[in-house]
Amino acid sequence: MKISRRALRMQRHHQRGKRRADLNLIPLIDVFTVLVFFLLVHPNDGAMLPTVQKLHLPESVAEADPKRTLVITVTDRDILLQGRPRRAGCRRAGRCGGKYLRLADRAGKQH
Repeated sequence: MKISRRALRMQRHHQRGKRRADLNLIPLIDVFTVLVFFLLVHPNDGAMLPTVQKLHLPESVAEADPKRTLVITVTDRDILLQGRPRRAGCRRAGRCGGKYLRLADRAGKQH
């Protein structure tokens, strides 16, 4: 039985999407060749900033010490306050083992 022209056209249409996409390498090679020659001809003349061999930094004129900050680190096993371990597993915020933790006071007393 002969296949109709419409069926042939539909077959060609469906086979169009099944073709493998090819990468045309010739234009890509041309662009990279031009890029390599450009970079060889135009070296990096003035893009680098000059480095200073002896750099003199100014001394601090601040009269007061910087304000201490509180560092709290929470891991899966511990709670660290200023790098020291604290008991984990507190049920309520701010209360561990019947004692209230005044974190800001403790951070201010540590030197």
